[in-house]
Amino acid sequence: MDPSPIHPYAEVLASVPLIKGARPLSSPPRGVPRLAAADGWVRLRTAKDSWLLAVRVVHSNVAHPHVAQHAGRVAEDPRRWLLAAPHVSRGVGHALAAAGIQYVDIAGNCHLELDGLHVHVEGKRPVQPPAGARGLRAPAYQVLFALLARPELVNMPIREIARLSDVSKNAGAGMLHRLQERGALVGRKGSRRLLDPGRLLDEWLAGYTGSVRPRLVRGRYTTREQNPKRLERLLEEAFAEHDRWGWGGGAAAMRLTGYYRGEITVVHLDAPPTQLPSRLEVRPSSRGNLILLGAPGPIAYEGPRPHVVHPLLVYTELLAAGDDRAREAAEQLRERYLPWL
Repeated sequence: MDPSPIHPYAEVLASVPLIKGARPLSSPPRGVPRLAAADGWVRLRTAKDSWLLAVRVVHSNVAHPHVAQHAGRVAEDPRRWLLAAPHVSRGVGHALAAAGIQYVDIAGNCHLELDGLHVHVEGKRPVQPPAGARGLRAPAYQVLFALLARPELVNMPIREIARLSDVSKNAGAGMLHRLQERGALVGRKGSRRLLDPGRLLDEWLAGYTGSVRPRLVRGRYTTREQNPKRLERLLEEAFAEHDRWGWGGGAAAMRLTGYYRGEITVVHLDAPPTQLPSRLEVRPSSRGNLILLGAPGPIAYEGPRPHVVHPLLVYTELLAAGDDRAREAAEQLRERYLPWL
């Protein structure tokens, strides 16, 4: 395993007061079990003690707690793990610290809870990437969504991947090339496969919150009808002549697992019906109970039941909701419908 993804974070940790050394390791010392979810290890040292931490790298800025909490689920003992990301916002840092998840970012924000060492640094601004460096944009994340939703797509023609992702052929080819360069896509044409799609899921979750979802929002409303079941019947009537739409979030989760519904109703659709406000007696509201969203490509509508979007999109939106019941429902959904992740 190449330790290079760990090096920048080890350098940051070495500059933290009280820490005398931070050595990145490509593999654990003899006698320490290997962990498939670890991108590497780092040996921290103070004047009196030392600790070995498994490192999980998230390649996108963490601006929402659910991204890091998803990555942190691999840790049976959070004190043995360290989440590393380009940037962790102040609010997310608080949420992670409260959950006992240790983290570090390139800017120097970090939280460590080790026997004899307690460090919390927050408020440092994200480091600007060097000139010419580019992060992923929404089209690239849409391709990533399609590949995670249907992994066999990696061996389909680029035009088919692009169609199902609703992006250009250049965007589709570009994302496949990026994944190959990073070693996340291996094999030759016709026998390619994603390496550790669960790790790529972390990246999709970060990209959905930061880049994709803001572009998908069609509107948020407060409806006169507050009862979720009755509201769903009204929405089904309103969308009866709509070409492509599907339940997302809690409404979809209830149909798929029967565990959780919640008060918020999420509907994904290609284009908002122009008569929606008048037919349903709704008013725009930033805290409304009805959220209308687009979808990250046609593949998102390939759900296991009529008018239910793909389980990966349901899972993602449940995590974005942020509450404990929604996260529990998301994990049930992942285990039942997304076993490859």
